[in-house]
Amino acid sequence: MKKLKISTTMICLIAFLMQAAGIWAANIDFEPGIIQSLLGLIIPSGTFTPFPLTLWFVFPAAGMVFGEYLQKCEDKKKMYTKLLAISLVIFASLTSSCLYFGIDIRNMFVLYEDLYYHTSMIGTLWTMCIVMSLLAISYLVLRKLEGTKVGTFVRYCSSNINTIYFIQWLEISYTLSVLMVLDIEKTTSPLLIILWFVFSAVVTILISIPVVRIMKKIKNKKSAAAG
Repeated sequence: MKKLKISTTMICLIAFLMQAAGIWAANIDFEPGIIQSLLGLIIPSGTFTPFPLTLWFVFPAAGMVFGEYLQKCEDKKKMYTKLLAISLVIFASLTSSCLYFGIDIRNMFVLYEDLYYHTSMIGTLWTMCIVMSLLAISYLVLRKLEGTKVGTFVRYCSSNINTIYFIQWLEISYTLSVLMVLDIEKTTSPLLIILWFVFSAVVTILISIPVVRIMKKIKNKKSAAAG
């Protein structure tokens, strides 16, 4: 789509259409399991096919729209303040509506079974409101910490986010493998899940710091040799 020079706004609209198609495709029964696994990279073809392209492309697409708008924005404080207010209002409205109509909001954020991996459009909007709120809060709070050790650490994590993200998923995969080998039942306790997320984040950061430094040293040596 980028090679065709399609605008980011249009890419985001296409992403929502892809999600609608993916949700519809979830009703199709794909057999045998090997077909489910292969198609699961694109559509929700089976129970154990998390993050299929059609359902999840909408998040990076929305991020592209946000990033493009952010680059053009002149008053970031005003923009983030409005973003926080709008996101919280929509989040409160969606949550209230779900509770009123008996929709279990735990399904939207991995707190119950595996429906989060096959997210719905309501779940997507609900999650985006959380993301937008956290982005706004991070800016409004952390901008005051520029130049401090905390601010330097946050900037370090931000500039090396791809490496940290990669290590995080290796850690999660190996941890789940160990739990499966030990035959430990999956917990649905929100408190335990949150504590596990915090532990995982801390371990990921501790592992990623030396890895990033080693990678940078190797890259610098290659650049020096090439020069």
